[in-house]
Amino acid sequence: MYDLFIVHYWHQHADRDRVIDFLDNNLGFKWRNFSNTWYDPVIHIKSDAGGALLKRHLEGHVLACNAVILVPSLYTQSSFARTWIDFTIALCRDNAIPIIGILLGGENTPSEGMSGLADMWGNLDDLIPSLVGLNENKDCFTPL
Repeated sequence: MYDLFIVHYWHQHADRDRVIDFLDNNLGFKWRNFSNTWYDPVIHIKSDAGGALLKRHLEGHVLACNAVILVPSLYTQSSFARTWIDFTIALCRDNAIPIIGILLGGENTPSEGMSGLADMWGNLDDLIPSLVGLNENKDCFTPL
């Protein structure tokens, strides 16, 4: 079983949902989706207290995963989204959690500004071989 976190932005789910649908229909083994879209409108995530709560929430989800999947469109949507995605990427880097970048727009390579954000890049068809290369101890992966 693989535990995965798909980077997402609360108000934009189409690309994240496309990755989830692909995994559900093609993976061939069990996986758990730790990219919960939980959102409590009472919590003001731009406040210090709300931001701290979101950081704890993200830490709990990301640190439990074998890998994080990054979709570039989510990173480029807003500077506010980038703040949280950068936090997620830093968690991965600090804890040796591989980041798999998925190109959904037909590109063959990520843009120059995006290339260093993931450990490997590919399209949806490359995702399954990359995940198969992961072991449950999070200590290896197969580059694309």
